[in-house]
Amino acid sequence: MNLLRLLHLLLLLFLPILTSSSSTLDLSYTTSTLPSTLPPTVTSLSLSNLNLKTVPPLIDDNLLTVDLSNNLLTLPSVLSVFKSEKIEEINLSFNPLFTSPPLKLNVTTSSIKTLNLSNAVTKNPDHLLKFLTNYKTLDSLIISRNDLKTALKLPLVTKHLDISYNPLHITSILKLKFYPECLILDGLKDPSNSVLDLLPKIVKKCSLRSCSLTSKSILKSILLNPNNLTEIDLSCNPLIPPFGSETINLKSLKKGLKKNL
Repeated sequence: MNLLRLLHLLLLLFLPILTSSSSTLDLSYTTSTLPSTLPPTVTSLSLSNLNLKTVPPLIDDNLLTVDLSNNLLTLPSVLSVFKSEKIEEINLSFNPLFTSPPLKLNVTTSSIKTLNLSNAVTKNPDHLLKFLTNYKTLDSLIISRNDLKTALKLPLVTKHLDISYNPLHITSILKLKFYPECLILDGLKDPSNSVLDLLPKIVKKCSLRSCSLTSKSILKSILLNPNNLTEIDLSCNPLIPPFGSETINLKSLKKGLKKNL
């Protein structure tokens, strides 16, 4: 009787642990066989660095976030993911996606809001741009390191656009028909140091790491521009310390900037 009572108490103690399940499942780098199905509570799945050539069947209708980065996936092999009516965020960076002209998708019911296609072009950057015409609006788009030479055909991006480390001049970005709240322009060149003067008011955060900014005029622009920038990252630029070594919170450090100019 005492043994049964003890077992009952242990069951009550560990039952929440046994029955609970995290909403995130990370199977990256695993060497074991992938499961065929997922627990119904899992809404975020990571399958990066598995050398996948096809999308495994365990990606189901319950998922909201899928990370398939660093695999061997091409665009035809992941079409089912792009056509999902529930997935909101997809990371397909570092996959040879665009090896041939992309297919036209019917994405009128697509739920995708965040798309990471960094380092996804192996031949022609126009293939990526043509694929993006499937989308009219995205919350977040990451297309860094794709050898893009133009950014004029992008869909509307409302919150976060990362187009860093492409062979683009910063002034070409200023010809966009839209601007997100956060703009990542790392590795792009701006010899005129004029980007901050030209940014529209909607941009609140801007990263300009490794843009070869050398003039003090870039710092004066921080003080004098009429836009609503609250944060700027000028790291890895040959600027006067400490402005070239850290992210600047403009609201708290404008007084410090004035003293150093």
